[in-house]
Amino acid sequence: MRASRIRFFAAAGVVVGMTGCASFEAHRSESDYNAPVDQLSSGGGLSRNVSTSSVASSSSDWEYGVGARIAPGFATGSPGVTVHPMASYSYLKFDGGHDDRFEFGGQLRKALGQSATSRGFWLGAEAAYALLREHIDNVDGSDNTNGFSATAMAGMPVGDASKWNPSLYAGVGYSHYGSSGINLRLGLDLQPWFLKR
Repeated sequence: MRASRIRFFAAAGVVVGMTGCASFEAHRSESDYNAPVDQLSSGGGLSRNVSTSSVASSSSDWEYGVGARIAPGFATGSPGVTVHPMASYSYLKFDGGHDDRFEFGGQLRKALGQSATSRGFWLGAEAAYALLREHIDNVDGSDNTNGFSATAMAGMPVGDASKWNPSLYAGVGYSHYGSSGINLRLGLDLQPWFLKR
């Protein structure tokens, strides 16, 4: 492994360890394959026009992987409501290759049943701009697709409130990276002591 990659992963680990979460991810996109079309050519014969599009994934099967997400929380004027700027990377594996998904956006969360001595269950929503980079095994280059996602989230604090304020959370959402899709997420969220809610 090259030194530059080691430095990159070390820096990413420090940032994610300070504020963010790790998650298990799943994604499914509709296929964007366009069937061949027969049409009359200028010479009077039939010609076959073949058009294919490979966006979001190479098939309609589910893709699975892991992700790292940075989403520090900042208190608002409303009790229990926090806003979270967000950046994430997900590695999604499919038959014959993998996708690298980069997302940038924000979250809005509302804590329910929170008291001075305990943190409460929370609900949230996330909207993100995405770049999906598709890599096919044994093929040079990649196919980049831009898009967006919208995700509903719910989280439950685990353990006593500590410096890191950990929560387990789940999310389900809609995505459009050239074709419509579904995103699923299950992860661990950290909100450290130096970012008070």
